[in-house]
Amino acid sequence: MSEQLLLWTDIETTGVDESEDAVLEIGMLVTDWDLHSFDWGFHVCIRPSLWRWKRVGMSPEARRMHEANGLLEEIDTARSVPARWAIAAMDDYLRPYLTDWVKMLLAGSSVDFDRRFLRRLHPDLFDERVLGHRVMDVSVLDEIARNRYPDVYAHRPDRTTDHRVSNCLTDSMNLYSYYQQHLLTSKESGQS
Repeated sequence: MSEQLLLWTDIETTGVDESEDAVLEIGMLVTDWDLHSFDWGFHVCIRPSLWRWKRVGMSPEARRMHEANGLLEEIDTARSVPARWAIAAMDDYLRPYLTDWVKMLLAGSSVDFDRRFLRRLHPDLFDERVLGHRVMDVSVLDEIARNRYPDVYAHRPDRTTDHRVSNCLTDSMNLYSYYQQHLLTSKESGQS
């Protein structure tokens, strides 16, 4: 029997088109289903190639957002790395979890967006032995609550919305924790 862990993931990009735009920042954290983390997480800022910056650039909306949140300034410093280094660092982070008895499920908020970009950046990550095709998307829980349980939705935690991966990961996990307590309850499991 294998244990299933959640790989909480968030990225920031130069735009919304995964075939043209670049990943600028990646954050990950491995937890169990009760949000107990197994490490301090993974964070990297990626410096796009000069070719990509000149050819594609950045959408005006992404530029405004990432100037305001400090991401572009961080990318311009020595704290950012080329994409190939980020991929190697990601592999190093995930390696301890890649065993026959542990399976990971990509988790986050609107995680399909992250999946599309990460699949282009690092296709090996989506091998069935690493991440399967299923996801745990808290945005789905948000929509269920908004449309079916408006009282639960009305009291959900505030979100940071600053578009930095560490805060977005925290927001997603806080939202999941809230819905565990207020939406995903079962008398059969002993929860109320």
